[in-house]
Amino acid sequence: MKQELQRERLSASCEREFRERSLKMASGLEPGAEELSRLKEENEKLRSLTFSMAEKDILEQSLDEALDSKQELVDRIHSLRARAVAAERQQKQVTSRPHPEQGHTLVTKMLSPHRA
Repeated sequence: MKQELQRERLSASCEREFRERSLKMASGLEPGAEELSRLKEENEKLRSLTFSMAEKDILEQSLDEALDSKQELVDRIHSLRARAVAAERQQKQVTSRPHPEQGHTLVTKMLSPHRA
């Protein structure tokens, strides 16, 4: 948005200067060194604006990548929290058994490669 406004201002400025230059030339004045200097300055402004647009595109791409990475981390945190809650539930089930043999059987079933 800010760069669009700059571009519009620069465009209006260029048009105004073009009209002034046209009037000078129409009245028989030679553009000379002053005109050449002004054109070089205008050219530099346009190059700067083009660079700013490229820089803006790069920054937008970096922002998109950062947001994607952030979302992946948020998803991973939610997954790890869910796993932690499930582990706590299992731990409570094992420790709340009245007989140690029952807890041992549950742990054995959990560790057995042929669980049903």
